[in-house]
Amino acid sequence: MIPLDRSSAGAAHDGSSGRRARTIRSERRICAEIQVNLAYRWFCKLGIEDRIPDHSVFCRARNERFRESDALRRVFEGVVAMSIGAGLVGGEAFSIDASLIKADVNKTKRIPGDQPFSWPKAEEASHAVREYLVALDAARG
Repeated sequence: MIPLDRSSAGAAHDGSSGRRARTIRSERRICAEIQVNLAYRWFCKLGIEDRIPDHSVFCRARNERFRESDALRRVFEGVVAMSIGAGLVGGEAFSIDASLIKADVNKTKRIPGDQPFSWPKAEEASHAVREYLVALDAARG
């Protein structure tokens, strides 16, 4: 049996809570969930009678505490390690999320696939693209 801690609280109480936690995109919605879902209260260390903090508390925590932290990576790696230890993950196969994401493109500037395209020179690319190209070159050795 895998020991549960607060990082897996949603899944421990309600099989879908863990999945819902990742899809809540607003702090106001988090506060609404805490009002009706005991698993969220437990995760936030709130008793049944405790007052729910203002949404700005969650916003501040997200922006100040977690953005520059490696906490989410450490939680993920911990879950993977526990899964390996419990024999749930073996490394023989992998899966890929093939979700379709609508591209944010300018439809008036598109080029048909059968027409040649001249790529801009690396020096003319944006800083982010140049940085990416340097990282690719470094990875190739």
